[in-house]
Amino acid sequence: MVTENLFDSYGRASASSYTFANNDLLNYWIEYNNNSSLISQYHLPNDKTITYNYDAFDRLSSKALSNAYSISYTYKTGVDSSKTTALISQLRINNEGSSTDTVYDYYYDNVGNITSVFENGTQYLIYEYDALGQLTRENSLYANRTYAYRYDNAGNIYQKEIYAYTIGSLASATLLDAEAYFYQNSSWGDLLTFLNGTTINYDEIGNPLLEEYQ
Repeated sequence: MVTENLFDSYGRASASSYTFANNDLLNYWIEYNNNSSLISQYHLPNDKTITYNYDAFDRLSSKALSNAYSISYTYKTGVDSSKTTALISQLRINNEGSSTDTVYDYYYDNVGNITSVFENGTQYLIYEYDALGQLTRENSLYANRTYAYRYDNAGNIYQKEIYAYTIGSLASATLLDAEAYFYQNSSWGDLLTFLNGTTINYDEIGNPLLEEYQ
């Protein structure tokens, strides 16, 4: 495959083409909002286009794939109604030809950690955190599971517990599985070396080389 990338006078990526061994050619090109780095349209092969729109703060307000779907974004207000944030509070998806939207609502704690996700009014995800902001529990109705996470004093996760779905106490929950994480490098304290029976080896700059199942 031969790849060609083009850039405009501002150094922004403007087009890419991919030529395959059978001479098939795929072309992509990008349009921007004036002289900014905000993409206004991304043109795909087969005459498909993704169109992006932004609000007054340059936050993505909507995007749409031609003849397929559109997604709109609403953002969380700040400490009062006159202020705003970069946190998404609602995502609304409309599929072409559908009379109903799929709506996701997102809720956050006071420091911006996501605490719950609703889909069409039903709560599917619940997240809990410790005083350091580390994720300690996830209740996922999507997976029908509850996950608990434990950390060492350096903030490295050392255990993940998997339970049958519950929003109640884990003391009475059904434990289905557990994963153990080990960091046994004396000169690199947060280097993961062992995970669930698998040894992870690295090169001198920290790239994983080999996983060996024990």
